[in-house]
Amino acid sequence: MSVSIDIRMIEHSGIGTYIKNLIPLVIAAFPDTKFNLLGNKEHIDCYGWCAGKNVRTIHCSAQIYSLTEQIELVRNIPPDTCLFWSPHYN
Repeated sequence: MSVSIDIRMIEHSGIGTYIKNLIPLVIAAFPDTKFNLLGNKEHIDCYGWCAGKNVRTIHCSAQIYSLTEQIELVRNIPPDTCLFWSPHYN
């Protein structure tokens, strides 16, 4: 099973705090699940919990709320994804 999570807003206040605190707990709770984290690799790779053996980071640089994000997300979400989670409403 593969879960893809849009964490492009990890550096924002509010939602970024939510992402930084909740996503590591979800990853730890499901060690047999493969997680794909979509976002800016420079921002993502500085968090230790993103380097787990069941975690893959996928660079996604589209601006939030843009038409480009609708295209880039669809292209970057791996085909084996069973669940896509966007913690924000975009």
